[in-house]
Amino acid sequence: MSGYATRQVCTAPPGEAPPRAQVLRWLEVLGSAEAQLAYHRAAPVAELSAELFGVWLDDLEHCFTEEHFSAEELERLRWFTRQLDVVGDALGQCPPPIEELVARPEWQRLMALAAETAAAVRGVGAAARGGAPDRAAG
Repeated sequence: MSGYATRQVCTAPPGEAPPRAQVLRWLEVLGSAEAQLAYHRAAPVAELSAELFGVWLDDLEHCFTEEHFSAEELERLRWFTRQLDVVGDALGQCPPPIEELVARPEWQRLMALAAETAAAVRGVGAAARGGAPDRAAG
Protein backbone atom coordinates (compact mmCIF):
# COMPACT_ATOMS: atom_id res chain seq x y z
CA MET A 1 0.00 0.00 0.00
CA SER A 2 2.96 2.32 0.42
CA GLY A 3 5.42 3.23 -2.27
CA TYR A 4 5.04 6.98 -2.22
CA ALA A 5 8.03 8.75 -3.72
CA THR A 6 7.48 12.10 -2.03
CA ARG A 7 9.86 13.32 0.64
CA GLN A 8 8.13 15.24 3.35
CA VAL A 9 9.68 17.15 6.20
CA CYS A 10 8.79 15.69 9.57
CA THR A 11 8.23 18.44 12.08
CA ALA A 12 5.54 19.01 14.64
CA PRO A 13 3.48 22.17 14.33
CA PRO A 14 3.34 24.29 17.50
CA GLY A 15 1.11 22.65 20.07
CA GLU A 16 1.44 19.14 18.60
CA ALA A 17 3.43 16.23 19.94
CA PRO A 18 6.91 15.70 18.47
CA PRO A 19 7.16 13.19 15.60
CA ARG A 20 8.50 10.41 17.83
CA ALA A 21 5.52 10.75 20.15
CA GLN A 22 3.13 10.78 17.21
CA VAL A 23 4.59 7.55 15.84
CA LEU A 24 4.45 5.84 19.24
CA ARG A 25 0.89 7.06 19.85
CA TRP A 26 -0.27 5.73 16.48
CA LEU A 27 1.38 2.38 17.22
CA GLU A 28 -0.71 2.34 20.41
CA VAL A 29 -3.85 2.94 18.36
CA LEU A 30 -2.87 0.30 15.80
CA GLY A 31 -2.11 -2.10 18.64
CA SER A 32 -5.50 -1.95 20.34
CA ALA A 33 -9.00 -2.74 19.10
CA GLU A 34 -10.34 -0.76 22.04
CA ALA A 35 -8.27 2.29 21.05
CA GLN A 36 -9.42 2.02 17.43
CA LEU A 37 -13.09 1.77 18.41
CA ALA A 38 -12.72 4.63 20.91
CA TYR A 39 -11.05 6.75 18.20
CA HIS A 40 -14.00 6.00 15.94
CA ARG A 41 -16.54 6.91 18.63
CA ALA A 42 -14.72 10.16 19.45
CA ALA A 43 -14.31 11.23 15.83
CA PRO A 44 -16.54 9.17 13.58
CA VAL A 45 -14.62 8.73 10.36
CA ALA A 46 -16.53 6.89 7.67
CA GLU A 47 -13.39 5.18 6.43
CA LEU A 48 -11.48 4.72 9.69
CA SER A 49 -10.10 1.37 8.54
CA ALA A 50 -8.45 3.08 5.57
CA GLU A 51 -7.34 5.99 7.76
CA LEU A 52 -5.45 3.60 10.04
CA PHE A 53 -3.27 2.75 7.07
CA GLY A 54 -3.16 6.27 5.67
CA VAL A 55 -1.96 7.97 8.84
CA TRP A 56 0.91 5.49 9.15
CA LEU A 57 1.88 5.35 5.49
CA ASP A 58 1.14 8.92 4.44
CA ASP A 59 1.59 11.03 7.54
CA LEU A 60 4.08 9.23 9.76
CA GLU A 61 6.33 6.99 7.68
CA HIS A 62 8.38 9.97 6.50
CA CYS A 63 9.28 10.60 10.17
CA PHE A 64 11.30 7.39 10.27
CA THR A 65 14.64 9.16 10.24
CA GLU A 66 17.78 9.11 12.36
CA GLU A 67 16.75 12.52 13.64
CA HIS A 68 13.92 10.86 15.60
CA PHE A 69 14.90 7.19 15.96
CA SER A 70 17.96 5.01 16.44
CA ALA A 71 19.06 2.56 13.74
CA GLU A 72 17.54 -0.34 15.70
CA GLU A 73 14.26 1.52 16.15
CA LEU A 74 14.17 2.38 12.45
CA GLU A 75 14.66 -1.28 11.57
CA ARG A 76 11.72 -2.25 13.79
CA LEU A 77 9.47 0.50 12.41
CA ARG A 78 10.26 -0.42 8.82
CA TRP A 79 9.62 -4.09 9.58
CA PHE A 80 6.24 -3.19 11.04
CA THR A 81 5.44 -1.09 7.97
CA ARG A 82 6.14 -4.11 5.75
CA GLN A 83 3.72 -6.17 7.88
CA LEU A 84 1.11 -3.41 7.58
CA ASP A 85 1.60 -3.42 3.81
CA VAL A 86 1.06 -7.19 3.65
CA VAL A 87 -2.21 -6.91 5.58
CA GLY A 88 -3.27 -3.90 3.52
CA ASP A 89 -2.63 -5.76 0.29
CA ALA A 90 -4.67 -8.71 1.57
CA LEU A 91 -7.57 -6.42 2.52
CA GLY A 92 -7.53 -4.54 -0.77
CA GLN A 93 -8.34 -0.92 -1.52
CA CYS A 94 -11.50 -0.89 0.59
CA PRO A 95 -10.90 -2.45 4.00
CA PRO A 96 -14.02 -3.41 5.96
CA PRO A 97 -15.60 -1.08 8.53
CA ILE A 98 -13.63 -0.82 11.76
CA GLU A 99 -16.08 -2.99 13.70
CA GLU A 100 -15.43 -5.82 11.22
CA LEU A 101 -11.73 -5.10 10.79
CA VAL A 102 -10.87 -5.53 14.47
CA ALA A 103 -12.42 -9.01 14.39
CA ARG A 104 -10.38 -10.21 11.41
CA PRO A 105 -7.56 -12.65 12.32
CA GLU A 106 -5.01 -10.88 10.12
CA TRP A 107 -5.81 -7.54 11.79
CA GLN A 108 -5.63 -9.10 15.24
CA ARG A 109 -2.14 -10.39 14.39
CA LEU A 110 -1.18 -6.93 13.14
CA MET A 111 -2.50 -5.32 16.34
CA ALA A 112 -0.27 -7.64 18.35
CA LEU A 113 2.70 -6.70 16.15
CA ALA A 114 1.94 -2.99 16.60
CA ALA A 115 1.88 -3.38 20.39
CA GLU A 116 5.14 -5.37 20.29
CA THR A 117 6.74 -2.76 18.02
CA ALA A 118 5.71 0.09 20.34
CA ALA A 119 7.13 -1.76 23.35
CA ALA A 120 10.35 -2.57 21.50
CA VAL A 121 10.87 1.02 20.32
CA ARG A 122 10.19 2.32 23.82
CA GLY A 123 12.62 -0.24 25.23
CA VAL A 124 15.39 0.69 22.81
CA GLY A 125 14.78 4.36 23.48
CA ALA A 126 14.82 3.86 27.25
CA ALA A 127 18.05 1.84 27.05
CA ALA A 128 19.65 4.62 25.02
CA ARG A 129 18.66 7.10 27.72
CA GLY A 130 20.06 4.94 30.52
CA GLY A 131 16.69 3.48 31.48
CA ALA A 132 14.77 6.74 31.54
CA PRO A 133 11.15 6.37 30.41
CA ASP A 134 10.29 7.40 26.86
CA ARG A 135 8.54 10.71 27.40
CA ALA A 136 7.87 10.96 23.66
CA ALA A 137 4.63 9.05 24.04
CA GLY A 138 3.15 11.61 26.42
